[in-house]
Parts: sequence; C-alpha cells; structure tokens
Amino acid sequence: LEAYLNSNLDKDLSKDSIPSLYHLLADDLESNRNFQKAYEILKTISRLYPDYHKISEINRRVGSFEFNSNSESFPAMYEE
Repeated sequence: LEAYLNSNLDKDLSKDSIPSLYHLLADDLESNRNFQKAYEILKTISRLYPDYHKISEINRRVGSFEFNSNSESFPAMYEE
C-alpha cells in the first residue's frame, strides 16, 4: 500500500483518496502493534491533508499518541 501511495501522489484522484488510503494503512499498522509507524502516518495525514473528511478523528488519534498521563499540558492537537 505504501508503494502504491508513493507512486500515485501526482495522479488525478479525488481529494480524499490518498488520505483515506493512508488512514487504512495507519489502522492496519496500529492493529499490528506498529504504533510508531501508525503515529507517523497519522501525523502525515494531519499535516498534508487538513481538508480530509475525517481529519477530526485523525487529530484525535495523533493527540492520543502524544498524550502522556504524567504530562502537565494537553497535546497541541487538543488546543484548537
């Protein structure tokens, strides 16, 4: 999937096609307990596709990765 995404970034696709595929990839990585890579993919979606129709979910998940129960402040994603 990553190879497909990288090879089709310049194609004429709907605006949610690429972030949706990245979202599926992040879900799969997370279900396989590859949390660091899933976090990186979610940050990529958040940064590159702010108009993605599920951006609220993506930002919430990024924030949950960044949240530490010992933190004294909330992650930046929650400061909107």
